[in-house]
Amino acid sequence: MNWLWKWFATMPSTNVRIGTTILMALGTGVRVIGLGWEPPSEWLLFLTGWAGLDVLQFGAKRATSSEFVAAKQGEAPDPPPAPPEVGA
Repeated sequence: MNWLWKWFATMPSTNVRIGTTILMALGTGVRVIGLGWEPPSEWLLFLTGWAGLDVLQFGAKRATSSEFVAAKQGEAPDPPPAPPEVGA
């Protein structure tokens, strides 16, 4: 059972959210084209809001990553701090 918790801990949650949103939008499109379904405006607003949250989460993760910001500015990332000395 530990493998399941490890999988959840290392799962790329932003990618899962974006993938889920894309699948919901594609499923809606298939129903609209294939069945002639007219989705309610609430559903379309939900999909739009959900996609907006995905974009905000992705942008927030990228903006707060110091290595990403440094790379965009053409700077080399800072080296990791040295581990403390034993017995110090």
